[in-house]
Amino acid sequence: MRLNKEDVPEVCQHLLRDIEAYQDENARLLDQHITLEHQFNLLEQQLTEIEAEAQDNLQSNQKTLDSNNQYEQMFLQSPIALVEVDENGLIIAANQMAVELLQKKSLILKNTNIRTFLVAKSRVNFIKTIQSMISDLNVKRNQQVLTFKDGRLVDAQFQIIDSAVIQNTTILMSLNLIDLNVPSPHSYRLFSVMFEQSNEGVIITDRDGTIVNVNHAFCEITGYSQIEAIGQNPKLLHSGYHNEAFYKKMWQQLLDIGWWSGEIWNKRKNGEIYPEWLSIYRVYDEQLAHTYYIANFSDLTQRKHHQQQLDRLAFYDALTGLPNRTRLHNFIEDKLASAKSADKVAVLFLDLDKFKDVNDQYGHPEGDRVLREAAQRILSRIREGDMACRVGGDEFVVVLTRIHKPDDAITVAKDMVEVLSKAFVTEHNRHRLSVSIGLSFSSKHGKNFSDLMRRADSAMYKAKHLGRNRFQVFQLEDDDQLNHIATVIAHIWRAIDRPLQAIEMHYQPVYSAENTLCPRHFEALVRIKTEDDQLIFPGDFIELAEQHGLMDELGMAIFEAVCRDIVKHRLDSALRVAVNLSQQQFYNGNLIEHLELKAKEFQLDLSRFQFEVTETATMENIHSMRKLLEGLKNKQADILLDDFGTGYASLSILKNLPVNILKIDQSFVNDIGCSVEVETLITAIIAMAKALGLELVAEGVETEAQLKWLTAQKVDYLQGYFLAKPQLPFKLT
Repeated sequence: MRLNKEDVPEVCQHLLRDIEAYQDENARLLDQHITLEHQFNLLEQQLTEIEAEAQDNLQSNQKTLDSNNQYEQMFLQSPIALVEVDENGLIIAANQMAVELLQKKSLILKNTNIRTFLVAKSRVNFIKTIQSMISDLNVKRNQQVLTFKDGRLVDAQFQIIDSAVIQNTTILMSLNLIDLNVPSPHSYRLFSVMFEQSNEGVIITDRDGTIVNVNHAFCEITGYSQIEAIGQNPKLLHSGYHNEAFYKKMWQQLLDIGWWSGEIWNKRKNGEIYPEWLSIYRVYDEQLAHTYYIANFSDLTQRKHHQQQLDRLAFYDALTGLPNRTRLHNFIEDKLASAKSADKVAVLFLDLDKFKDVNDQYGHPEGDRVLREAAQRILSRIREGDMACRVGGDEFVVVLTRIHKPDDAITVAKDMVEVLSKAFVTEHNRHRLSVSIGLSFSSKHGKNFSDLMRRADSAMYKAKHLGRNRFQVFQLEDDDQLNHIATVIAHIWRAIDRPLQAIEMHYQPVYSAENTLCPRHFEALVRIKTEDDQLIFPGDFIELAEQHGLMDELGMAIFEAVCRDIVKHRLDSALRVAVNLSQQQFYNGNLIEHLELKAKEFQLDLSRFQFEVTETATMENIHSMRKLLEGLKNKQADILLDDFGTGYASLSILKNLPVNILKIDQSFVNDIGCSVEVETLITAIIAMAKALGLELVAEGVETEAQLKWLTAQKVDYLQGYFLAKPQLPFKLT
C-alpha cells in the first residue's frame, strides 16, 4: 500500500528526503568512482607505454652509443689517413695514420691548419676545392692531388659531412701517399691528372700514326677538340713550312734512337701558323705488345714575341728605333769579314752641335723630339744595305758599305751636314743646330770595329775644334795625338780612382794690393802625377776630361784633395782657398750637397772656400747657373768670375749673378804697357766692378810694371809669378 506524503508524519517526511538525497549523492559518487577508475586505467596504460618507450629509448641510445664508439674506432684505426677539417682547413680530428703521415703529434695537430703542410700552389688549390664544395650543395665529393712542403704527393679525397648531423660544415679528407715507383690506383690517377692538367699539349698515336688520345692543352693550343683529333693523323697540323726531307729525317731518328726533339712550325685549326717546341718518344707496351708514340709540345708564340722584344731592347735604341752600339758592332764586324765589302766600309761619326742647349732650355721631351727628327733625316740620306745607329745622347754613327772611293763617303757627309743644319720645327719651337762629323775608311784606317770607331770619333772631335758644322776625315798622322789622348784619359781615371797617389795640388798665393808680403787667400791648381812621378798640367787634361764626361768625378776628387791639404797643413781659417768648378759639374743637380758632405768629412765648412767659374760657363745656362751660385753663396762661400772680359757677359747678366769677385784675365794683364786699348778696357772693367760693389783680382802679374800700374788703378788683389809661383804646400810668406 502506497502512502501519500500527506499521510506520513512530518518527521518521516524529513527522513525520506534525507534518504533520497543520500541515494542521489551515492549515485553521483558511484559515477565519479567509475570515472576515476577509468582515468586510472588510462594513466596506468600510459605509464606502461612510457616505461616501455623509455626502455626502448635506453636500448636505442645504447645502440647509438655503441655505434658511435664503433665509428670512432673505425675512424681512429682506419688504415687510410683520415682528417676532419672545418671550412677553413683547421684540423678538428685526425686518426693515427694521419698523425704518421703528417708527422706531428695528435695534440699538436688539433687546431692546426692543414694548409701549413702544403706548398703555396697546393694551398691555393685546397682553398678553391673547399669553396667550390661549400658553394655548390650538389657537390658532396671532390678530389685533388696535393704537394707537401717536403715534396711528397698525396691523393686527397674530400667528403662533406652532412650538416644536419653536425652543426657546422666539416669536411672529411682521406689522404693517400702517392709513390710514383709503385703502380697503384693513386699513381694512375695522378698520371691521369698530370696528362689532363699539363700546360704542354700531349698527343698519343699508335704505331701507324693514328691519334688515340690528346689532352686539354692540345685542344687549347691547336683549336681542335678531342673528338676532332682522335682518329686523325698528326699531319692535320702541318703548316707547309717544312719540306718532306725534314719529316723524313725526323722519323728516321725516331726509328733509330727512339726520340726526336726540336722547333717546328705547325698550323692551328683557324689557319694560324705558330712555332712550337716538340718532343716525340717511342714507347713499347709489353703487356699489349703495341708500340705507341707520345709527343708533347709547347707553344712558342709568346716566347718568340718576348724574345723579339728583348732583342729589340738589346740591339735597338728605344727612342729613335735605330740600331744601337751592340748591333753596330756586329754589323761592322760582319762587313769587314766579308771579302766583298771588307775594303768598302766607311764610318761616319756624327755629333749634334749645341744639342745640350735644347735639353737645358726646353726639357728632355723637346730634346727627344729633335733626336727622333734627326734620326729620320739621317736615314733619308743613306742607301739600303747601309746602317744608321744611335750610340749616345746626341751621337749617331752611319756605316756605308759600298764605298769605291773616299769621295763617295765625303758626298754623304756633306749631305748630312746640310740636312742637319736645317731648322728643327716642333709644335711650339724652332731649333737651329749643326753637326760635326768624323770619317774613317776600312781601306786606310783599320780592319776592326774598335779602330774604325776610335778614329772616326777622333776626326769628329777635330771637326768640332775647327768650328763645328763640318766634317773631317781622319789622318794617319793624328794617331800619335790619339794615343796621347788615350794615355791622358787613363791618367785621369787613375786620378779619380786613386786620388791620394795621382792628384797633387799646388797653391798660388793671392795678395792684397796694399800688402804683397802676406797672402790673403790661395788658388788651388791641380796636377796629375803619373806613376813615374811626372806631372800633367790642367791644360793637358781638363778639356779631355770634359769631352769624355769625367769632369764631375774628377772635380770631386780634386776638392777632396784640397780639403785634405787644408786640414793637413792647418791652414788659418781666415785664409780662403779658391777652387775651380767646371761647367760640367753644374749639371749635377746635387753639386752643393756633394761639396758640403765632402767638406764635412774633414770638419770644414764651405765658407772656407772660394769657387771660381768662367764667364763662358755662366753663359751656357744662366738660369741653372745662377741658382747653383746662389746656393753656394748662401753657404757663405765666395763666388769668383774667372777670365772676365773674354766672353760675352752683358752688364745686366753680371748684375744678376751672385758674384763677389771678378778676375781680370791674364791675356789683358800681359798687354799692360804695350796696348793703350787694353789698358783702357781694364780701366773700364775696374770702374764697372766698383760700381757693382765687386772686388777685383788681376791674375798673371809677371812684371813690376804690371804690378805698379794695377796698384795705381786700385785693383783689390794681385796674383802672378812676379809675386809667387804655385807651391806644393801653402806658402804663407
